[in-house]
Amino acid sequence: MIQLNRSHFLLSVAAWSGMLQFVVCVYFAMQLFADGYSLGQNFLSDLGRTVSLASRQSNPSCLLFNVSVVVLGTSLLGFFALVPSETNEGQWYVRLPGIMSATGIVGIGLTPYDVLFVPHILALVLWLAPMVVLLIAHVVSSATSNRGSSVTRWLALATICAVLGYAIAGSHNGYVFMQKITASLAIVWFLAIASPFSPVYRATMNYVSQRRVLAEKQAMKYMKLLERGYRLPCEAPKPPGS
Repeated sequence: MIQLNRSHFLLSVAAWSGMLQFVVCVYFAMQLFADGYSLGQNFLSDLGRTVSLASRQSNPSCLLFNVSVVVLGTSLLGFFALVPSETNEGQWYVRLPGIMSATGIVGIGLTPYDVLFVPHILALVLWLAPMVVLLIAHVVSSATSNRGSSVTRWLALATICAVLGYAIAGSHNGYVFMQKITASLAIVWFLAIASPFSPVYRATMNYVSQRRVLAEKQAMKYMKLLERGYRLPCEAPKPPGS
């Protein structure tokens, strides 16, 4: 049990680290973007272009953004592939779409869309479609089994709505806006389910509480034996009246 908790903790920390480094790298990639990055006009994938849109010069944000996306996908892929199956996040209906979605994220980082447009779009679909399945599976399973928190379920539902809004936005600005909303909600939801604290905290507290109860029972038993005149085997019997 202790080994299981430790491995889950390390996988969760790796997933959190991957997501946090992505957020930091996106911020700095926006500062490096050749044409000046606009939140309302540019897609996130613009940061990964090898050549800038307007000036047609080499894009300095390309390497930073694409590497951070690959690291993000790899950290999530490791989490879903290796997280113990006995945990909530390790069930097959979460594990399989999670692996597929994380693979899509890696693919996005490996396919700058100004060079590999079709593979980039396929990777984008591979990220989003399994993620919707993953979100639905989480909502249904956590609600029916009464596991997980209502916060993660509401986050999952909000992310599903964002993905649908992204798919039907119908305009450039709409797609740009919904892409950022979708990515932000997905990151927050992944942070919630891959928390290195909640599953380990529950398991550890259960373990500690069991040890504490056992220790208290043993202490009470020992106190009762002392009250009855219990002596250690090496002790000589006490004479009557002493």
